[in-house]
Amino acid sequence: MKVRHTLHQHTHAHLSKLCLYNGLVKEPLLKLWQLCCLRLGGAGSNHEFLHAFESEPAQPLISVGRLHTKHTHLESHQSCPIGSSQRHRELSHLKEKEQNQSDGFIGLIDLHCVQGRYPPDFMDAWDTFNQKKCSENDRPDFFKKDQIFLILEFEFGGADLENSNGKLASLGVAKSILHQVTAALAVAEQELHFEHRDLHWGNVLVKPTKQKKGSFLLNGTVHSVETRGVLVRIIDYSLSRLEIDDLTVSCDISNDEELFMGQGDYQFDIYRLMRKENGNNWTNYHPHTNVLWLHYLCSKLLSMKYRSARGKAVKAFKEALTQFSNDVLQYGSATEVLRTCSMFKE
Repeated sequence: MKVRHTLHQHTHAHLSKLCLYNGLVKEPLLKLWQLCCLRLGGAGSNHEFLHAFESEPAQPLISVGRLHTKHTHLESHQSCPIGSSQRHRELSHLKEKEQNQSDGFIGLIDLHCVQGRYPPDFMDAWDTFNQKKCSENDRPDFFKKDQIFLILEFEFGGADLENSNGKLASLGVAKSILHQVTAALAVAEQELHFEHRDLHWGNVLVKPTKQKKGSFLLNGTVHSVETRGVLVRIIDYSLSRLEIDDLTVSCDISNDEELFMGQGDYQFDIYRLMRKENGNNWTNYHPHTNVLWLHYLCSKLLSMKYRSARGKAVKAFKEALTQFSNDVLQYGSATEVLRTCSMFKE
């Protein structure tokens, strides 16, 4: 069954406001972006990612107004790219705030509205990706010339945790990753009443750095965190919830039964635990959901393999992470975790 959504006039107007210029760019820009693109990656039901080089920004290409997917249960949260774009913009701007400041969320460089069919070279890239990875999407040759897409240009954030298994130096790096994620979530909680709601290990990026320490601002106070050679960037706010002034931006997944039926990984338990805590009301603010994901991430970091797995320091880090896992669920928010947990004491 195909799911189709009509693009209304108010959506068109809202897109123009979201983009950093006024109005839509026609198909030639889409072709121009494709000429600069060397490979294609997938990320969900109506997302494709353009990449030029491994160290260059990624540009998600998101269809707007119509959703065609093999997984129809994704309709409720993947068919609202405007809300997702708002969340990306607000979280990227956290690095510029006066009271609560963090660069732990992926930086949004630019946002473009484009219109038209997929160009032939892009179709070839999609076919190549589908052969290698088996895309969750239908082949995008059905789009018409009036189809609108959003292109979000992000900074290069590194590799996700799932694909970093066996590549990180030690559990000391794992501790830093958990500290950086907790700090970013705490800052977003204080500034935006933020819940990520989908913070699995594919949505945490890490990249090498020569910086010894990073910093963040929480309620006007500067704090530091040891990087241990990596910087963290949180991505993918498709399910996230935040507040902008008096506006709540969230995704209603209350009827998305298949999302809550997954088995085989703790990730799927977290979706059910969130629903239990919020009574299946996805508008209200329940920051303990961020704590649930911190518990999940800690379990993944403890299960991962590292280049250095021996020594007294490694043993101490493992004990600290294990204690964190045992204690963290008692806290009400990432902010409380950051302020109270002994592992994060400066």
